[in-house]
Amino acid sequence: MNLKGIFRKSFRETKKWYLHMILLHMILIYLMQKKSRHYIFLKLCSYLSKVNMKTVFYYQAEFYFFYAEYKKALNYIDLFLEKYPLNIDGKLLKIQLLYLLGDKTKALYELEKIQQESNRLKIWMLMSKLVDTKIDLKNMEKLYLKYIEKKRNISTKIEIQKYISSAAASIEAYDIAEHYLKNSLKLHEKFSLKNTKKKYFSKYDALIALEDLSSVFNSLNIKFFLVSGTFLGCIRENNFISNDYDIDVGVWEEDFSNELKIALEQYGTFYIHDPKWKGGIKLKHINGILIDIFVHYKDGCKHYHLGSAVKWYNSTFDLIKYDFLGKEYFGFKEYDRYLSENYGDWRIPKKNFDNILDTPNAVIFNENNFILHLYSLLMKQYAIDYKNTILDLLKKI
Repeated sequence: MNLKGIFRKSFRETKKWYLHMILLHMILIYLMQKKSRHYIFLKLCSYLSKVNMKTVFYYQAEFYFFYAEYKKALNYIDLFLEKYPLNIDGKLLKIQLLYLLGDKTKALYELEKIQQESNRLKIWMLMSKLVDTKIDLKNMEKLYLKYIEKKRNISTKIEIQKYISSAAASIEAYDIAEHYLKNSLKLHEKFSLKNTKKKYFSKYDALIALEDLSSVFNSLNIKFFLVSGTFLGCIRENNFISNDYDIDVGVWEEDFSNELKIALEQYGTFYIHDPKWKGGIKLKHINGILIDIFVHYKDGCKHYHLGSAVKWYNSTFDLIKYDFLGKEYFGFKEYDRYLSENYGDWRIPKKNFDNILDTPNAVIFNENNFILHLYSLLMKQYAIDYKNTILDLLKKI
C-alpha cells in the first residue's frame, strides 16, 4: 500500500482524532504491510498499550485477523469498542470475526444495527457475503426497502442493488439477481451516470503480494504458475499489464487442498475475501491487492479453469520458470500457444478488454451467470465501445 493509501486508511479509521494519532496509525499500517516488519509492529503495539493508547487495540485485532487467530482478534476489537463504541470500522471488523467464528446470527444482527447508523457501502458488501439462504436474501431486501425510504442517493442505490444481485446469484436465485441488476441498469441510464472504471492497481503492491504468495506455496512444496493477464504481462512486458486489476495464478487440481487454504489464511498478510467462489481461492492481500488462484482441471488433451459463468480451455501443459520482476515463477513453456488460445493476437495491447467476451477459449457453462455478467458490463467502461455487442448477445439468449 502506497503512502496515499496508508493515509486514506488511517484518516478513515481515525478522522475524528488528533493529527499525531493519525500519523501514529499510519506507522502501524505501514508496519503491517510486510511480514518482515511484523515483529516491529508487535513491539510498538506493546509499548503503546503500556502508555494506555486504546486505539492500538483496533490494529492488533486487524493483525490477528490476518493470522486467522480470530478469537484473539475478537478480544482486541471488543477492548477497542469499549472505548470507541461508535467506530464503524471496529464494528465491521467485529462482524467479520463473528461470522468467521461461526456466529452468523449475531453477525447479521450487528450488521442490521449499524446499517441504520452509517451509509458505508461496505455494510452491504458484507451482508451480501453472509447470505446463504433465501431467508437471508429476503431480510436483505427488506432492509434495502427501509433504507431507500430515507436515502435518495442514486449511485448508492445502484451499488446496493448490485450487492443484492450478487447475493441472490450466490444462492442461485437468478431471477431475483437479474431483477436487481436490471433495476440498477435503468437507474444508471436514466440519470446518465458515468460507467465505472477499474480500480487503481499498484504494481509495487502486486509484486509484494506475489512474493508473499510464493512464500506460502514454497513452504508447502507446491508449484503454482502465472496465468491469464499476469502471464501475458510476464511475457509481453516483463511487468504487470497497465490495465490489470488483480493477480492471476494457477494450481493443478491434485495440488489443491485444505492445507493450502489454511496456510494462506495463517500466513499473516492474506484473507479469503470470497469464500463462496468455486473457481479456487479469491484472496485479498493486506495491501489491498486481489489474487485469484484458479484450480486447473485436466480433461483429456486439454485443461481448464473456471469462473462463475465460463470455463477457459488450454492445450499446453508443460511448465518452465520465467524471470518476472527479479524473481522466478512458473509459466507455460509454449507461451505463444497458450496466449494465442487466450487472447488471439496477444502481442497487441488492448485497453478495453473483457475476460469472457474477448477470450476465444471461453466456453459458457452457466448461462444465468453469463446473462448477469452482460448486464454488469453495460455499466462498465467496456460498454462505451461495445454496448451494441452486449445488447446483441442478450437478444440471442
